[in-house]
Amino acid sequence: GLEDDAVVLREAIEAFEAALLERTRARRPLQWAATQCNLGAAQLRLAESGNGTGYLEAAITAYRSALEGYEEAAAAHAIKTTRASLMAAEARLKAISDG
Repeated sequence: GLEDDAVVLREAIEAFEAALLERTRARRPLQWAATQCNLGAAQLRLAESGNGTGYLEAAITAYRSALEGYEEAAAAHAIKTTRASLMAAEARLKAISDG
């Protein structure tokens, strides 16, 4: 059910955060950006299941970080998909804030 999904998503968030300790921006910039993007996706899914705006704001931060990393690596496809994810998360936060 939804609670099981939330538990799995929280575990995924913890795993991505742990991975970021190894996949640093300085040592592995593309992998760091991909991990940031995955972190953002898990946070966004958790926010969409009704877990408040904190996860949504964290997702936006992670997506912005990923976008910076992808732009530095000139990863065009990743930039496009991450930008779309960022825009969706920002629109959701705006809808909540305006609503």
